[in-house]
Amino acid sequence: MPRYITRRAIQRELRKHSMTVHYWTDQPDFPRPQKTIGRTYLYDATAVYEWLARHDKADEWDIEQLRAWEVEV
Repeated sequence: MPRYITRRAIQRELRKHSMTVHYWTDQPDFPRPQKTIGRTYLYDATAVYEWLARHDKADEWDIEQLRAWEVEV
């Protein structure tokens, strides 16, 4: 079953300002949202982790901590 992550989870776990994460998600190579629940976008967790690592926004420890915020829909 696919696992998803939200912008809010990324912001909280990586301790970044909401506008920083919003800027990241507006980048052309950032994964596009896969689903929405209300006004919350759900991103493919694996693709987001790969993007964060590729752009040096998160290390392995940060990504491991983000896994606790994953949701299944």
